[in-house]
Amino acid sequence: MFYQAIFFAELVVLFFLSRWMIQALSLICYRIFRKERAVIYVLALLFSPGTLLHELAHMLVAALLFVRVGKIELFPYKTEDGIRLGSVAIAHTDPFRRSLIGLAPLFFGTVGIFLAGYYFSSLPLEPWSASWRIILLILIIFEIGNTMFSSKKDVEGIPALVIVLVLFLVAGYIIGIRIPDAIWIYIYSAGIQAFFRQLSLYMLVPLSINALILFTAKKLSP
Repeated sequence: MFYQAIFFAELVVLFFLSRWMIQALSLICYRIFRKERAVIYVLALLFSPGTLLHELAHMLVAALLFVRVGKIELFPYKTEDGIRLGSVAIAHTDPFRRSLIGLAPLFFGTVGIFLAGYYFSSLPLEPWSASWRIILLILIIFEIGNTMFSSKKDVEGIPALVIVLVLFLVAGYIIGIRIPDAIWIYIYSAGIQAFFRQLSLYMLVPLSINALILFTAKKLSP
């Protein structure tokens, strides 16, 4: 499970970097344009596709779980905690469904990053198109990687869900229920290892760009 561990470690790091990066990028844009409205427009232009995927993931899973959704906001706006790229109103529901809805963008984003990398890497490498394809792939992974994490409100049902799952696992272990060997064989299979190896490589894109943006913002700060 080496590559799985690397991938999940990258997710944790990216989770924090993405939060700081948005604020850092806002600072850089403000230093350049000197207008808050211009900062909002730049963020909207840069992150709107990823924000759209994020909110649609919430809405799709909510619809599949028969949970009502309300107003969707795709334009960045300022809150007490900083800049938010978007939001969608979700009706109150049980912790299990709330957790699935909250985690939907993370699942869709992970799959989206893998599919984008797989698609572009499977195309014939032609000199005239290689540059723009690489740039487009970097932009797609950067976009998705920085917009696939949920807010605190989106995942407010997860602690209760985790407690229930832990209790079930402990109870199952006590009464002798074990994970079937077939599942462990699948997890350690070459195909799964290759999948996570590719994902861990793709995740280096947003991690590297975010680190560069944070470094630049630190240099610009008084």
